[in-house]
Amino acid sequence: MNSTRNDGPTRFEKEFMARLIARRKKLGMTQVELAERTGMTQPNIARYESLSVSPTLSALSRICEALSVDIELDPIGYIGKRILIIGCPGSGKSYFSKKLSKMTGIPRIHIDNLYWNEDKTHISREELLTKYGEVFALDSFLLDGNYISTLENRLGHGIDTVFFLDLPLDACLSGIKQRLGKKRDDLPFVDTAGDSEELIDFVMKFEHETKPLIITSLEKHPEIRLVRFTTRDEVDSYLASLL
Repeated sequence: MNSTRNDGPTRFEKEFMARLIARRKKLGMTQVELAERTGMTQPNIARYESLSVSPTLSALSRICEALSVDIELDPIGYIGKRILIIGCPGSGKSYFSKKLSKMTGIPRIHIDNLYWNEDKTHISREELLTKYGEVFALDSFLLDGNYISTLENRLGHGIDTVFFLDLPLDACLSGIKQRLGKKRDDLPFVDTAGDSEELIDFVMKFEHETKPLIITSLEKHPEIRLVRFTTRDEVDSYLASLL
């Protein structure tokens, strides 16, 4: 898993770390004392507090425990409340959003449910953008879906964190095959083998055609925290770190 930023710490990282520093000072605790209580070194604590290094959630959990800060709420504060989940079809976006929503209490919204009708027709791009407006008016949301043609629009509406499920082709193809014929809550109809042909073609081309467009869009928004997963094990490990 990679947690990156392109141009210095994000707004939420600054606010979150400022909270922890204020708490440490209120307790009259030095960086050396905090390091001793967390099993870290003082230089590491200093790097975390200056945000020259982005701390992992595991490290944050130990710091929060040492400072008697509510650990259950801190991961939410760290990733923010306006979240996008993107990636190739079959990468496990819906699985991840469902788990993350349950852990954080942030409502999840699937773009497929906004875009598609039960009869397999869909609304226009303009109508989809209107529905996005209703989502952006919410205080918090997990907006799940790739839809590259509207990604720039979504990124420009106060997004705190983007989770990019950048899994290999074989994992995505396996994910698509597993969901065929199954009723799901992230799509208003059941995928069939006939529906999958066009989707599989899209997935086969994703690495070379769609992924470069995603990366270009993300690079335009260095203020947004990016968390990238390249395996399903990384996804599960990240979710486990929030428990």
